[in-house]
Amino acid sequence: MYLDCEFVKFSDGAPAVDTEGRIVGMANPTIGASFIPHVFTLKCLRMWKDFKCVPRLHLGLKVSSIKFLRSFRREKLSRKFNIEAGLIVLQVSEGSAAEKIGIRNGDVIESLNGKCIPTVVELEIMLLRTCEDCLDKGGVLGSNVDLTVGLFQMRKQKRCTKMLTLNVSDDMEVIAERKYPVSAALRNSVDMSSRQETCQADK
Repeated sequence: MYLDCEFVKFSDGAPAVDTEGRIVGMANPTIGASFIPHVFTLKCLRMWKDFKCVPRLHLGLKVSSIKFLRSFRREKLSRKFNIEAGLIVLQVSEGSAAEKIGIRNGDVIESLNGKCIPTVVELEIMLLRTCEDCLDKGGVLGSNVDLTVGLFQMRKQKRCTKMLTLNVSDDMEVIAERKYPVSAALRNSVDMSSRQETCQADK
């Protein structure tokens, strides 16, 4: 969700409501303005109540939903590569587990643990739930969790499955940028400068 209204400087945000008066989330007055769905807030509150922490798996990635690409780019991905949904990798953090298993800018994450994750909202919910399940089963901060990644490697134009081992952490995630060469073919396949629903992992 994108907002074009103005916020008072230093405002803390406010609840956002739907047309029936139900609170659906929080408008957050960050640069560019963002929307935090109520499912995040409720999940974080429950985890704090149960575990006194709000852990998250650090992917080491910034991603954007394919659904936010321009229509002709979506059609090209569909017709040329049979990609209908997923998350495009916009940035890979230097030294991250994702980088070590070969995920690069422009790749498409089609599934995690066999489930299609078409939006960043669903990705974040899955990461929170995975941490919650780990702690419910006796895990602690610092535990490792394995995720199976269904990946389309754009530079190689092929599908593969990778195993990503991530750490359950309540620290802030910082994406350390590394520049990767992007070929002309990749630029023509995916317009990464289009409208983006980015996963800002520095929450």
